[in-house]
Amino acid sequence: MKKVQLLRRAFGLYPDEIKKTLHFGWLGFLWSAAASCAVTLFDGLFLETVGPKHLPSAYAYIALGLIATSFFLFKGLKLLSLKGLLKSVVWTNLSLYGLALALIYAFPELKSTWFYGYKVISTIGYASLSITFWSFVDEYYDLQDAKRIYTLVMAAEFAGAIFSGALISLSIDWIQ
Repeated sequence: MKKVQLLRRAFGLYPDEIKKTLHFGWLGFLWSAAASCAVTLFDGLFLETVGPKHLPSAYAYIALGLIATSFFLFKGLKLLSLKGLLKSVVWTNLSLYGLALALIYAFPELKSTWFYGYKVISTIGYASLSITFWSFVDEYYDLQDAKRIYTLVMAAEFAGAIFSGALISLSIDWIQ
């Protein structure tokens, strides 16, 4: 009970906000950890197999992909709720990462092509997840509440990114 009171005082949370805020924080931690792992691993594999000389063209494709993705996200807002849009972005990313693994193992001779494509896709996926997550969270809080609560949710998101870096560092020998 004292932990809850400490949390309430530290972040200025009201009693009815604690559960919802912690759920959003946990969701932010999970998606950030998963997406950060994917982006970090695909960046490393891209640099190893494709090489840094191809980074400028990859960034150009990422920029074009972000423009196209924003178009689809705006169209998705007309068809789906923010919750539905977030779910579709999460499932799309999971499907693409699964497809990446399948293609890499099925066609190892094309590794550099797959890593190039998945560097682009993982970066676009991370941005899409971030945009839809914060739009989804924004639906539940007004401006005054957001000033107090978003710091906790953002801290959880950063903790997820930090956790992914630590997880990769601790398991890099097993991954290779």
